[in-house]
Amino acid sequence: MKDAFDIIQTAEEITEKPQPDEITLHTCEEARPEMAYNCTKKRHIKAREPQAKTHTLQVKVLSRKIRGAFNKNILTDEKIDLSYEPKPKRLNVTIKNLLPPASYEKIEKIELAKPYDNITVSQAGILTVSPVKLKKKQRVSNGGKYSYIDIDILINITYLPVLTESDLIESEEDGCEHLEAKCDQGLCRYGTETIIHQGERTIGGLKITRPWWEKQRTYVCSFPSKNTCAELRKKGCSQVNSQCRNWFGEMCAEYTQTFECRQTKAAIKTSKLKGQIPFCMDGSCDEHSWAPNTEFAQAASRLAILKEMQGQYAAGNTTVFKGNTEKCRKNCLGFRDCCGTGKGWGNNLGYDCSKEEKALAQKRDENRCVFVGTYCSKKVLGDCLKKKSSYCCFASRLVKLVQEQSREQLKIGWGTKESPDCRGLSISEIQIVDFSKLDLSEIFEEIRSKVNLPDANKLSQEIHQSLNAKTQNFQSNIRAVPDLPTEQQRELDEQTM
Repeated sequence: MKDAFDIIQTAEEITEKPQPDEITLHTCEEARPEMAYNCTKKRHIKAREPQAKTHTLQVKVLSRKIRGAFNKNILTDEKIDLSYEPKPKRLNVTIKNLLPPASYEKIEKIELAKPYDNITVSQAGILTVSPVKLKKKQRVSNGGKYSYIDIDILINITYLPVLTESDLIESEEDGCEHLEAKCDQGLCRYGTETIIHQGERTIGGLKITRPWWEKQRTYVCSFPSKNTCAELRKKGCSQVNSQCRNWFGEMCAEYTQTFECRQTKAAIKTSKLKGQIPFCMDGSCDEHSWAPNTEFAQAASRLAILKEMQGQYAAGNTTVFKGNTEKCRKNCLGFRDCCGTGKGWGNNLGYDCSKEEKALAQKRDENRCVFVGTYCSKKVLGDCLKKKSSYCCFASRLVKLVQEQSREQLKIGWGTKESPDCRGLSISEIQIVDFSKLDLSEIFEEIRSKVNLPDANKLSQEIHQSLNAKTQNFQSNIRAVPDLPTEQQRELDEQTM
């Protein structure tokens, strides 16, 4: 008779049946990585077209007993010649409203406001008065003609005024408006600012100095997305297609990615023991492989929602998933930003950001906040100098997702930019929410990373190894059975023949 161990060794038959790989297609959302965008602001200054002005001079002439004509420069108030030699107090010429030489660029015309006999004025500003020819209050004394004059002469001077800064038209060519608008929407943050041109320029004869004439600004922008593709890459899936979901100007900001996932199925092994050792009840032992449980993360997410609700109701709250209003500042004039996220924001420009603003940036990095809006908090002469951005922030990403999607179902807004509404949801509102429609895929990977799920294929291998171990143990026990005496062995052989 053969040794029992030899019988067992020859009794086991193992067959393997290969299984085809399972190929599945999956789509996910993914935003373009944070990118820097440059823009330029330019300052332009031009002088207005000069407008002629008219200035009226009043020349008071009071004289008595003078001979001959006299000339006077009405622009400089100078006597031109000695055509007359009046005795003291016999001639008094007073010019009122003298036009300062520094006030005009060019004299275009000088004329008498009305005609006066024997009085003329030249375009050079020379006023000529001929008293001997005047008939007004003329007298004859000592054989000669003398004039007594008491007259106000009005002279109009048309001139082009000297250019001043008030005559300059200043404007800005803002190539950053589209990025500033994206910044107001919470999609961008301030980066750096570099002055390209500055100093003094001559415009219309004036020397003008400005702190900058041209400068370049850098905005750092990103697009909000669920970013659910990391898990598929981690599994080793291959990207097979990409389509743009949202555009940022002429550049795609968010994509819908398609991945092909290949799951190798283990071959089906069949172990069959023949003879007198009924190891498996039906004579065969199969090894199977299982697909991973894809519904676990969704179920765990909903359990987490219930746990959160129970905790808040137990604490005596009448609402759940309440958020907090948080705000941050932007200095538009100095291009300083306390509403940024990521490395270097607020520090590279030396801006003094508060602890609350830094904490808000951390919460936004963790995707726990909902952007409500940006508004101007300080305006001077129509220009916004400072802005504030408002957010509703929550205790976790899960709470934020529930709030966002529940409000969408309930048609509840987030309040105004100045006064956000971050309240919790009431019991009556929660009862209306269809939780089966909540898309929580954004946090599936986070949940899976925190939970050790059993691997079905690994479990199958462990079961198979356990079966082999039991078989080997059984074989060892048979080997340990002592040999029967020769006579007893012979009798046993005769009985079995």
